[in-house]
Amino acid sequence: MKVLLTGIFVNDPIKAFRFYTEILGFKEKAFVPDANLAIVISSEDPDGTSLILEPNTSPVAKSYQLD
Repeated sequence: MKVLLTGIFVNDPIKAFRFYTEILGFKEKAFVPDANLAIVISSEDPDGTSLILEPNTSPVAKSYQLD
């Protein structure tokens, strides 16, 4: 079994996308700023696991946050 996509909750998907691509060297797989959609992939393994940078304001993300 191979994991193809995993999510990371972030404060701001657009800023996180810039950090992952400009600083860490990841490549864009999908980027739709108006929809807060940002998916990146390692430049070293383009067939590897994609990372979806999800806003931490979703109900699922909120369940993991401390007050």
